[in-house]
Amino acid sequence: MNWIKKLNIGFQGVKYAFVTEKSLIVQTTFVIALVIILEMYIESWEIIKQTIIFGVIILLLEFINTLVEEICDFMEPKRNKKIKQIKDLSSGMVGLGIIFFSLITIFDILIFLY
Repeated sequence: MNWIKKLNIGFQGVKYAFVTEKSLIVQTTFVIALVIILEMYIESWEIIKQTIIFGVIILLLEFINTLVEEICDFMEPKRNKKIKQIKDLSSGMVGLGIIFFSLITIFDILIFLY
């Protein structure tokens, strides 16, 4: 399989994730808006670069969460206590990532301003 086919398959996966997971659209929009606002008002390349990197990490965590949920739903379509725990852990991973992303970004902006 050549690299163009592999790239196409990868883009199909990204498209599927964005179509099925609305939180990906919300998070992507938030990161883009935050980068634009930081560019307009803060103008610190370090903070903007950090925001982009953390934003991509959050999106990757969300992709992993989606993958875990899809696998769980495939393996056990019915309600299952253990599957719920696995999904909760996966969601918690994304939640912690968002909390740390927010705290670090706010802290850096405050340091930059003062």
